[in-house]
Amino acid sequence: MGSLYRTREMDTQTTTLARPSYTWKMPMDTRNDNYKTIHEYIALFPEDVRVILEKVRQTIKRAAPEAVEAIAYQMPTFKLNSKNLVHLPAGRTI
Repeated sequence: MGSLYRTREMDTQTTTLARPSYTWKMPMDTRNDNYKTIHEYIALFPEDVRVILEKVRQTIKRAAPEAVEAIAYQMPTFKLNSKNLVHLPAGRTI
């Protein structure tokens, strides 16, 4: 079980969000802008991380099928009506 990092008030109920308990090193290439597509970005990561990122990517596509994939602020981004809808950065913990 991970350590607690944030509590959010929801109406009269309190929900605690837990931080994942494993870490991995970010590929050096993600700190540059050597990638032009989300697919290229995801390909930089180890297989276990790629699986997670692809699942999140597919979930976003199902939730917002009209969203367009892009790279913004050196992060995979889904845009809707020319505005950033979701960023999909992979960091040291996910």
